[in-house]
Amino acid sequence: MLIDESGMTITCPDEDGFYLESCSAYQKICNHNVAAVECVIRWKKERVFFIEAKTTAPDKDSQEKLNDYVKRIAAKYENSIAMCYAMLHGILSFDSKYPIGNRLKECLLNNPKIRFMLIVRNIDEVNCPLLAYMLNKELRPTLKIWGAEAVIVKSGVQAAKKNIVQLNPA
Repeated sequence: MLIDESGMTITCPDEDGFYLESCSAYQKICNHNVAAVECVIRWKKERVFFIEAKTTAPDKDSQEKLNDYVKRIAAKYENSIAMCYAMLHGILSFDSKYPIGNRLKECLLNNPKIRFMLIVRNIDEVNCPLLAYMLNKELRPTLKIWGAEAVIVKSGVQAAKKNIVQLNPA
């Protein structure tokens, strides 16, 4: 699986990933105020990451814009996890062009360690902890309901160092 988004490329084996934003189930409902993350990836056997990629994020000095940004990103995570499990239980139909990888599907059905990850290509790394704090606070009920571990925010550079993404030339 290869996803180009926000000046970054996310790669993983097809069996470990799901290109949620491009699947037909999402395309059918996105006009109903449903937003989704770019992809879902199985990482190191038992961990599942819901990954949202952005080019920028509002500065911490723009509190109103930052609050709105956090609410929009949080909604993407909530919708995305619900959509995945709705597909796994036959409520939404699977997609032959963008299927959920078999190893990811098996992991989702076996109590995975879930994390939500926001990768912002152009963000000062000192702003990542505040954004992570705000997202964790906004998503506290969702994290508890799903037993998810946390929301992680990384700059594009940080994510590239961890081999999560490759930065594309500007």
